Amino acid sequence: MSKRHIIMTIIIAGLLSAALYALDFNKKEIEVDEWAFLNEVDEPVYEYSEYDDSQEESTETNVVVPAELNALLPGASWSIDTICTVCGVTYLYASDDDLKTYAIFTESTLLAEDPSLTYFETDSITPTVIKVMAGEKTLIVDFKSPSDIEKLRTLSSPVMPGWKRYRWDRKADFCDRVMNNLEIDYPKPSITNSEHISKWIATVALAQITGPVRLPSLVSTYLNFEWKDRSGYQGQLNDRYSVANYIADTYFADVEEEFGREDEDLPPALYSIISLRARFFNDRYVTYQLFTDDYNGGVHGYYTDQLVSYDCVHHESMEC
Repeated sequence: MSKRHIIMTIIIAGLLSAALYALDFNKKEIEVDEWAFLNEVDEPVYEYSEYDDSQEESTETNVVVPAELNALLPGASWSIDTICTVCGVTYLYASDDDLKTYAIFTESTLLAEDPSLTYFETDSITPTVIKVMAGEKTLIVDFKSPSDIEKLRTLSSPVMPGWKRYRWDRKADFCDRVMNNLEIDYPKPSITNSEHISKWIATVALAQITGPVRLPSLVSTYLNFEWKDRSGYQGQLNDRYSVANYIADTYFADVEEEFGREDEDLPPALYSIISLRARFFNDRYVTYQLFTDDYNGGVHGYYTDQLVSYDCVHHESMEC
């Protein structure tokens, strides 16, 4: 290699080395500048304001609730939805705010009422046709058909002659979001075997709080019930108020054991509903509809609906 080539190689190597050094220096300066810039940025300032729902559209309605419905729950506050309007008649669906019962009615007539009554639209093309459910019963009702409307009455369980419907609605003393609702049809003294029937129906109601704790933790709701003995009722079975208080006290004790008494530890709502309605009676036996509904927090609650019967001759429960 000639001396000229050697000198040119040395010069090129020197220029490359200088260029690389300059690039690395600029990179370091940029990094320093970037961090310096970030350090100079002020913390973001967030503004908070209280939620104002005064501008929301009101859902209140001035619908007149028929006297039959008000008689079921005197003084109740109702939440009302419109199902549809046919030939100038508006059909409505209502639930009382404590979720004790549901009803379908017009402003003048109660058509159906039951603690498990729900409805669903069948499609958007025929808004007058709905699916109505009450426990295990299901009807497809077209409000344009008078005969379909009349079928709704079969979903109701009105008080039978000679019987009286009692309701006990209590809220826990540690939180008014925890509710226990009990409803029982008791026979009047004029009914044959009224005392035996009254004691039997009390045992059926008490049996709803035996077995699994009514409020298992959300994780174990469907996996691992903790079994407890709830057969400790010591009162008189024909003392309906004592029975009702025992059921409510036991439920509230379960809630307290599971969640505690502090408001912040409790779910937004907790309730237990037990309904026993007399559906059929003769000298040989009596049949009740037993409905229970529990909400323990979470996405949804769970309910049961069944028939229970009593043999008035042999004074024992019957298998339905």
